[in-house]
Amino acid sequence: MEETFSLFSSCSEIQDEDVFNLAKWLSTRNTFSSLDLSSNNITDIGIRGLIEVIIDKRIISLSLSSNKIGDRGASDIMQLLCKNTSIVILDLSDNDIGPSGITFVCDGLLNNTTLTDLNLSYNAIGGIGGIPSCDLSNARTIGDTLSHLNYNCSLTSLNLSGNSIGDSPAIIIAESFEVSNNTLLELYLSENSIGDHGAKAISKSLEKNTSLLKLNLCHNCIGDSGAFSLSQSIIINSTLTELDLTNNHNLKKAGVLSLVHSLNYNLSLKILSLDDYSLDYDVSLA
Repeated sequence: MEETFSLFSSCSEIQDEDVFNLAKWLSTRNTFSSLDLSSNNITDIGIRGLIEVIIDKRIISLSLSSNKIGDRGASDIMQLLCKNTSIVILDLSDNDIGPSGITFVCDGLLNNTTLTDLNLSYNAIGGIGGIPSCDLSNARTIGDTLSHLNYNCSLTSLNLSGNSIGDSPAIIIAESFEVSNNTLLELYLSENSIGDHGAKAISKSLEKNTSLLKLNLCHNCIGDSGAFSLSQSIIINSTLTELDLTNNHNLKKAGVLSLVHSLNYNLSLKILSLDDYSLDYDVSLA
């Protein structure tokens, strides 16, 4: 049996030319439990060289976070997802992947049956510089693309934090996880400029979803109206165990109290994080 290797080369100032040299060594191995090339200076050019080598290898975990991967690199990631039959964890956080790039990644996932954990946080999916796109057609495209993730039957954890997707795509994403056969267990949507409209759509989905265990909505723009809707969904939902709403500064005491009150009718929620609010009692159930 061939020996399994792990390679950790994060924060090593790896450039594209270094990736090509690394690829020569990788080509002599067939099995990797983990390949970590995070926090380097790898661009789309280097990614193509890397993917060409590992696409047919047995690799469990691949971390490419904090590099300079853009939409062209995402198209090569699509090829990896379509053809590789072993990858389980993929970290693409803190790169430069935009709306076109996320389309490539989602298309790859439609043909993948092994990936369970996908991190796309802190890219440029919905806006640049933390500003959501004001183009409604673009928002619809982003939302529709991300909703295609529902057709993947293996994904259990999805992180889209820090992408400024806004309400419109969030609503479409929410609609996609209403279905009962959804496999997603953890969804991270923090720092996405989601307001009450998005929160209401998410609430509606939570009333029907029977798989999601952890939902992170911290650092958004949810106010009391969104909180009231979420409190109603908490009463109905019987599977969610953790909900994070910290740092939603439009959320006032009335909204917080409605959420806390809903806990009287829910037996599954173990952690409700509202710890940035000045109340006379601790609302954390941790």
